[in-house]
Formats: sequence, structure tokens, C-alpha cells
Amino acid sequence: MQTGQFLTIQDLSAATAISLNVAVPVYASLGISTSVLPTALLSTQTEAFGKPAAIDLKDWVARTVAHWDRASMTFSGIAVGYVGTPALVDMVDQFIQQSAVSTVTIDPVMGDHGKLYEGFDQSYVTKMKTLIKQADVLTPNWTEAQLLVGDDPQPEMSESRVRDVLARLTGQLNDKSLVVITGIQRNSVLEVWWKTAGEAILHVENPLLDQHFYGAGDLFTAILSGLIELSWDADAAVKKTSELLAVAIEETMHSNRELRFGMALHNVIHELSKLDDRF
Repeated sequence: MQTGQFLTIQDLSAATAISLNVAVPVYASLGISTSVLPTALLSTQTEAFGKPAAIDLKDWVARTVAHWDRASMTFSGIAVGYVGTPALVDMVDQFIQQSAVSTVTIDPVMGDHGKLYEGFDQSYVTKMKTLIKQADVLTPNWTEAQLLVGDDPQPEMSESRVRDVLARLTGQLNDKSLVVITGIQRNSVLEVWWKTAGEAILHVENPLLDQHFYGAGDLFTAILSGLIELSWDADAAVKKTSELLAVAIEETMHSNRELRFGMALHNVIHELSKLDDRF
């Protein structure tokens, strides 16, 4: 059961079902009372639409955090997604350090398919390496996981390679952190691998589809952080999150919407509402 106000920190995309537009309905369907701290305001997501109109909310974030401090606002948990600039990463890092929260989930959004997203460079990776030290739950994709351990992203996804990256990444965090790597493509399936310090490495498989589902990572992190907030066991939470992501992908794939507009949420929200522990 949730014990306080939850906070999600990420961008707001005006026209697509990603980031905050995915996270807020997920938390609501789980009965989690949620506040939001937008890091940027974008006309669309940063892929598939050309360069979006964007407003850097750094100054507003600083004023908001200061106001919350004066108002003695506290949070039970925090989930961090797309931040956007090195300066904002520093601000988020400082805010988390000053917040007494039970669980911090960080999705280090900065790249995919073997490269950084447009507008990001090594300085952003360096800042993110510092931020993730605050994480109790970390959810990088395969590209981001390699960047965070200091490797140039490689397409190889052999079991030994995945185990090596996962072990090294887990070693950078606290001794109870859960590290979940998504988007691992092996043997014609899509895998999610995870490990907590001192525990066995586990993975689940879903069918590999020859399409890119924008916002899938945001949805994965929102569901997982929500279940962790509701005190789910880590292994059960990852397995259920993977199962529910497959539900959303199935609906998105068979909907009439363009994939660039993000995830279809109706079916997964219905399933999530059944998990709400308020009743």
C-alpha cells in the first residue's frame, strides 16, 4: 500500500503518449497519488517528428523545488525519466539527495539502437553516471547500460556479454539496488534481464517484433516503479511489468494509430486497475 505522495520527474510531450502522458495514468490506475515535476515541455517526442519546439524548465524547476521545501512537502518515492540537460541532471541529483524517500527509480533516458539521442553527448553520460548512484531501481535499455559502464555501445548481446554489463552496472549502485536492462534482442526474442546485488541474474522473454514502439521504455518504468511503490517483490514486479508491457504493445500494434504517437494504453490501464490494492 502506498504510504505518501509519489513524484515522477520527466518531460511533458504535448502530442504523444510517452513520458508524463504515460506515467500519470499508470500511477492513477494503481491508486497511487502522484505529483509531477516536468523537466521540459516539448511539442512532440524527440524522435520521428523532426526537431520539436521545446522549453527548458530549469528555472521553473528550481523555483518549484524551493517552494515545495518551504511548504514542507515530502514524497514516498521518486521516479525519474527523461531529464534533458546536464544542468537539470545536477538539479535532480541534488533534489533526490535532500529528499527522504523510500525508493528512487531512474530510467537513464539518453540513447537507443547503439547511439545517444540527438542533442546528447558524453558530458550528459558523465552526469547520468553520477545521478544513477541515487537509484534503488535502475531501468536502462541495452544501449544506455553499456554507456553507463563506460563501454562504446556494441550490438553483441550474447549471454556472457549481458551478464558482464549487468554485473558491472549493479556494482556501481548500493548493495540492495535492482538493475533491470530492457531491449535485449537474442535468439529472435526480446529479453529483459535483471539483478539485485548478491542475487541471481534472471530474465524474461517476449516475442521480438520488427517495429519500434515509442514510449515502451517509459511505460515499463512507470509500471515497475508503481508496483515497487506498492511494495511488490522485485522479481514479481519485473515479471508483471514485462507481461503488461506486452499487453500494451499488442494493443498498439493492432490499433489504427501511427506508432510515432506512442503507446495505446486502454488495455494495460484496465489490467493495472485490477492490481490497485485500495479495495
